[in-house]
Amino acid sequence: MGNLVISEPEAVVSSAPSTLVVEPDGSVRLTDPMAAALITIQLEALADAVKTDAAGQLRDAVLRNQPMLNRVQFYPFVVRALGEGATDEAIVERLAGANIDARTATAWITEARAA
Repeated sequence: MGNLVISEPEAVVSSAPSTLVVEPDGSVRLTDPMAAALITIQLEALADAVKTDAAGQLRDAVLRNQPMLNRVQFYPFVVRALGEGATDEAIVERLAGANIDARTATAWITEARAA
């Protein structure tokens, strides 16, 4: 319970209450040099990721592969729903809520029935 977690990048400072000091001006100082070094390394890595547009590159990769990612995520739902007796229309409607078009949903249903 005495840890401080800095999210994204994640860093855990053990015994935060004993390693963080509040200065008279209200700023907080980390007194553990090893924890400070770890946080510095992680923030530098995050800065490099921002400078190289890693988030944009990841977004582009996801968009390029969206059909496959959708199938990996939602096809098991189709199989399970069919096994539980759901109608094709109900499955198509449910997948529409996840932005899966009716043609793709119908193709998955047909494939699952044939398997």
